[in-house]
Amino acid sequence: MSDNLPEELLIEILTRVPVKSLLCFTLVSKSWYGLITSPNFITTHLTKVHTEKIPNSPSLLLIRRYTKDDKKEHYTINLDDEEDAMKMEEEMANLPRNQ
Repeated sequence: MSDNLPEELLIEILTRVPVKSLLCFTLVSKSWYGLITSPNFITTHLTKVHTEKIPNSPSLLLIRRYTKDDKKEHYTINLDDEEDAMKMEEEMANLPRNQ
């Protein structure tokens, strides 16, 4: 996972991070990708978000699914608040696109 941090500590830290940042963190390394996209981590993060509101973070639910047809993982972000959804949509529209 990391040479300097025990896995349990890394999990504790990452479960306090907003979903939008976690999506970026999946690019750090294969081990971080595996951790952040694991069902156990997603469940732990979701539980923590609902029990301890993360400051300045909208209520997000990250859903990961795999389709056999195109053999790709697909992610969906669901927001509880319509205003937060509109803000995120604007931010996503301004992100550079891979071509």
